[in-house]
Amino acid sequence: GRKVRRLRQATGKSLNIFCFENDILKAALSNIENDVNTNPKLNQLRKIASGLEMTVAELLRGIC
Repeated sequence: GRKVRRLRQATGKSLNIFCFENDILKAALSNIENDVNTNPKLNQLRKIASGLEMTVAELLRGIC
């Protein structure tokens, strides 16, 4: 969760803007970033990774 938040913040985009641009529910991304949801769905990971201009594998590197 913290890695996702750090990477999103590095883009300079707020939670609202990032979610809007990448078709992610704000609550879903917030739950991921705050470790409420520690088992996100693959489609959520794909959208997050795409918004961060990386692959899912790159996003998960060092986490799994």
